[in-house]
Amino acid sequence: MLSQYNSSKLTRSLLLLDAYLTPNQNELITTTLDIEHIFPKKWQDTNYNGWSRADTDEFLEKLGNKVICEKKLNIQAGNGYFGIKKARYAQ
Repeated sequence: MLSQYNSSKLTRSLLLLDAYLTPNQNELITTTLDIEHIFPKKWQDTNYNGWSRADTDEFLEKLGNKVICEKKLNIQAGNGYFGIKKARYAQ
């Protein structure tokens, strides 16, 4: 049952719809896109405000933990914590 809510096509469609409906974000639709996890999938033994791996597993693939961004920019930002990558995205 969980897999039907974890469909990458559905996630991508919902995030694109949000970008389309949000002013100044619909230009993202024409670029090559990636779906970025706000809380990273690979966080390499880093403790984020007391969260453990078991704590994050429940939320990692939820729609609220994902944003859409330009693929090239996402690759350049790497797998770090979103707070750090956010500065890279702002450039």
